[in-house]
Amino acid sequence: MAKKHLDEQKGKFTSMPYVTFPSININKTNVANVIRQRLYDNIIPFSYNKPIQRLYSAVVKNKQSKHEMMPDSGNYDVLDELWANYLQIPANKRHYDSALKESKYKPSISKDAFAKYYALPLTNEDKQRLVTYAIRGSNVETNPELGEYKLGLGEDTNGKYVSYYDGWDLNPFRGVTSYGNKLISILGLDKIEDLSFGIGKPLEVYDRFYYDDNGKLITGNNLSKKYGGSLRRSLKSGGSIYIKPSHRGRLTELKARTGKSEAELYNDGNPAHKKMVVFARNARKWKQ
Repeated sequence: MAKKHLDEQKGKFTSMPYVTFPSININKTNVANVIRQRLYDNIIPFSYNKPIQRLYSAVVKNKQSKHEMMPDSGNYDVLDELWANYLQIPANKRHYDSALKESKYKPSISKDAFAKYYALPLTNEDKQRLVTYAIRGSNVETNPELGEYKLGLGEDTNGKYVSYYDGWDLNPFRGVTSYGNKLISILGLDKIEDLSFGIGKPLEVYDRFYYDDNGKLITGNNLSKKYGGSLRRSLKSGGSIYIKPSHRGRLTELKARTGKSEAELYNDGNPAHKKMVVFARNARKWKQ
């Protein structure tokens, strides 16, 4: 009797219909965007203080960490916009979106001739201070928006200038000795420029401003008067075309950097290279 009952129960069990569970389709892009928005809303990227606690609070709890801070001397609008650009936050979900402008200039030596560079909204007093620092030999400065950035001296057809540059990226484990965690150093995490696993996209910040022989900042109007204003070339058919100062000599620079001839650049399959060659060839036809 017991065996029959057991067989009956067994039959019932084995004859149960196959149960399927609905598949869970997680959109990786949507998850990444949620993380980006929570980081943007909940973290002020001024320092690397308490990075794990801040990330946990921002992403998991979706609230601002108690460790957030920003010095009174910093420009929060600029820092916020750098952070938004880095995280690729849509315009309608940003706190500020007007402080940063695209720079008129590019470094004389650049890995990507078509990279976008941002300029900080510095006052003339700020620029004069950097001019003075650079002339005195300083090549590194700091501010709350960029952290540590590079200063440089240069000269072009417009005259002598001071430039600043920063690759705006994030890695809370850079400078591992301050954390005393040797494992991070062994794993090489302190050597990585950007440690966001694709969540963030590093920015390039660069600008330059000119000064006279006395080390005094030359403002935009004075620069135009002294050096003939913006470069314009007349066309044989009449009219003129404006050429950004930062665009002059780019093909020559590209040939030197790549070791390729103009014909090789035209035919190497890179649309940007071909466009640059075509532009240069057309420019040679312009009436000087």
